[in-house]
Amino acid sequence: MQKAMSQVRAPLKIVPDGDVHVVMDYIEAYEADELMMISHNPFISNLLSVMADGTMEARRPLGTSTLVCVSMDIVAPSCGEILYTLEP
Repeated sequence: MQKAMSQVRAPLKIVPDGDVHVVMDYIEAYEADELMMISHNPFISNLLSVMADGTMEARRPLGTSTLVCVSMDIVAPSCGEILYTLEP
């Protein structure tokens, strides 16, 4: 069931030193068809690295105002497919 985005109330802080695994657990539990996240580095780069490569050591840096579309059938490390990236 898709929830209205106005109902999203993340119980955690998506901050530069946030725990990407906690956020992935939240995304999985939320069961949304679509989700848009806005955050800062290094958190968002680390999250993208875990989603696409399974590890933060993959180092997928994102520049300011960069948008990345990730498709995930299963919310788990290495299960994300980067569909496109838009850079300013």
